[in-house]
Amino acid sequence: MSDQNKEHSYEITAIKEKLASMKSLLQLTEKLVNTSAAELDYQELVEALKKLSGAKYVAINTYEEGCTKTVTRAIAGVPSAVTRASGMLGFDLIGHAWEINPERLHKIEGGKLVHFPGLYETSMGSLNKSTAILLEKTFNIGDIYVISLAFGESPSLGDIIFFMPLKKIIQNREAVELYAGQIGSLLGRAIRQPGRVAFSTNPG
Repeated sequence: MSDQNKEHSYEITAIKEKLASMKSLLQLTEKLVNTSAAELDYQELVEALKKLSGAKYVAINTYEEGCTKTVTRAIAGVPSAVTRASGMLGFDLIGHAWEINPERLHKIEGGKLVHFPGLYETSMGSLNKSTAILLEKTFNIGDIYVISLAFGESPSLGDIIFFMPLKKIIQNREAVELYAGQIGSLLGRAIRQPGRVAFSTNPG
């Protein structure tokens, strides 16, 4: 195959992948639009984002107590690995409340994916460096991306963290950002109906 034909083949493949990601986004968005605050399932959201992004693990957090705490609501990935990580840290990851670092909050604002080179940089003090490195090596975690859950000019209500496999970058970046914005909008509706959010937990 000539170089010109190879280039043409790559372009066709890229277009097909783009169309597939947009089709997936439309399906996810349609389902989300028809979801009520009472039916909000965090586990279902992160599972969809894991598939869309190509991440190894995806976690969703919501901001509580006047934006001073962030609570992990669900994690997509191998359940036994999530359980093992909880054991290494000495607490259950699902439902754990973390102190919010204002610097981190500022860094990820804007509803766009923000890249971090590793777990220690992402945590900004929540994890010590040796623990972060141990977790990365144990679970073969590479680059990490974070996006805030904001819709329009509304304040962020949480964030989503994408833990990528080693030497992999996030896939379908635009679709992921659009879907995260829709999740932010749904969370806004849920917040206006206190007590009606279906907090999901990770099985295992």
